[in-house]
Amino acid sequence: MKKLNGFLRLLFGEPVFIGGDDYFQEILLDPAHAWLRGHNRYKLVLSDFFTHIPSITINKLRMRKLLILPCGAELSATITPPADSNVILLFPELQRMLLAANPAPALAVLAHELGHIACDHSKRAIESLEAQIEADAFAASLGFKEEITSLLLQENSSEAWERLRALGFESLELSEYSPEAAA
Repeated sequence: MKKLNGFLRLLFGEPVFIGGDDYFQEILLDPAHAWLRGHNRYKLVLSDFFTHIPSITINKLRMRKLLILPCGAELSATITPPADSNVILLFPELQRMLLAANPAPALAVLAHELGHIACDHSKRAIESLEAQIEADAFAASLGFKEEITSLLLQENSSEAWERLRALGFESLELSEYSPEAAA
């Protein structure tokens, strides 16, 4: 298995939790997040989510503006982020998942996307699969291993199987979920 260099750089020992709610309040102040300020359920779910992010990661996220934007596109979207900003687009399915009684799968996706930012994937020469594995490991470190696993099992692709192996699932465990096992 490849080293998770970007992810490991984030863990300089035990993460300290200071409660990312202050950071979330900073996010809410940005004019681009007016949509978020007007929606209590999103605010509640995301405030709780950011409260559980380690301070070392919050400090890294503060280095560049984080924009979390709703996107109505179904198949694709193209954006040019403002300088010194990171953008996470919330596609309709993810928006629906965030509003569900159990938003954990949506938060796992959000944690995965934050993993790309925290691991500097936009600045590093890194293969796509390695970037996905690092982002999965980041999400798992925040407590979303079960949700990431479930989402990858639904994806059912060779890349998804490789990512599952990187999360610690052995071939024998995966064989019961593989398409060949159903045959």
